[in-house]
Amino acid sequence: MRFTLQRAQLRRKWYRIELRATRFIDRLGLPENQKLLLITLIVGAVCGLVAVSFHLLILAMERNIIRHVFVAYERGFNWKFAVLTLMIPTLGGLLVGLLLQYWVPEARGSGIPQVKTAYFINYGRMPFKSAVGKAVVAAISLGTGASIGREGPTVQICAAVSSFLGRFFGVSRRRLMELLPVGSAAGVAAAFNTPIAAVTFA
Repeated sequence: MRFTLQRAQLRRKWYRIELRATRFIDRLGLPENQKLLLITLIVGAVCGLVAVSFHLLILAMERNIIRHVFVAYERGFNWKFAVLTLMIPTLGGLLVGLLLQYWVPEARGSGIPQVKTAYFINYGRMPFKSAVGKAVVAAISLGTGASIGREGPTVQICAAVSSFLGRFFGVSRRRLMELLPVGSAAGVAAAFNTPIAAVTFA
């Protein structure tokens, strides 16, 4: 009961913050198309920073986990490192499986089908929790040696962030749908330094 009340209070506080953000944008007195352009620029900048941060997190995880073991193993055969080479991907996969089962089931899959589903079925709504969960799960997977790509997770994370920002600024359903490709393109462009390919992909 107490936890439910705390969640309700947090929701009310968050609603007030969203209302202030919407009023701030409205006070600028911009026409609707310029207001959307401003929100688009904010979404693009934030998603670009998020994508780069996500890739730095992946590199840090790889460097401190699986690559560290490989470098030590190359100096000479050691049973300890041989066992670690097998155990780290196994434990990483087990941890990721538990997280996907009990914490963020919406972070399953490559990421791109989830964005398509949000666009065509959920009117551009993606839970922000999916962005956080996907970042954590993908970083652990790649850091422990899983052979997955980083493109799909980048797209899903940035699409979820753009959906969150669109709701934060109180845009309409149609505009929220339009922001998903913006966030995805910004993330891919910033992370892979391919702006034209990112726009074409989106």
